[in-house]
Amino acid sequence: MSKKGKDKKKASYSISGMAEIKEEKRGINLENEGTKFFVILLCIVAFVALLYLVDALRNNKEEEEPTETTVTINYNEVLVGNMLDQKYDKYFVYAYNKDEENSSSIEALLPKVGNYYKLNLDKINNSPALGEKSNFKGTIDQIKFKGTTLLMIEKGKITKSYEGSEAIIKYLESIKG
Repeated sequence: MSKKGKDKKKASYSISGMAEIKEEKRGINLENEGTKFFVILLCIVAFVALLYLVDALRNNKEEEEPTETTVTINYNEVLVGNMLDQKYDKYFVYAYNKDEENSSSIEALLPKVGNYYKLNLDKINNSPALGEKSNFKGTIDQIKFKGTTLLMIEKGKITKSYEGSEAIIKYLESIKG
């Protein structure tokens, strides 16, 4: 064969005449059903992988060890409803508001009395016990606090009361401790 023969396009012969053979291009042929399925499957996998990556970056969670939280129960704090039902025969209950000016002085002197409990009048559970006038007689639902008060309780009954921070400080300072 000569060079001229190689340069000519190949032709096939048929009964109807000569037909040229088309050279196929290499690449993705989207007319084929198998290729279409493979491309769609690849798009779905890429989309799911992209969602996973976005979620991982957004949360940016490293495996953290669970931290132990300790729960502390303050046994020195009581509510109005249970202030007369404590385990000691004789104890004190210091009823206070958070904004009391002399609270730090009173709290420093409180250990002198021995057994005592705190009653925060600002808590919502104790709000029914607030009143214009103090009352420490009658049943537990009749007890009212006007403000900062120190109560002496013996065998479930209120025996003495000191109202106002000055009277409480004066009483606490008079105790020999």
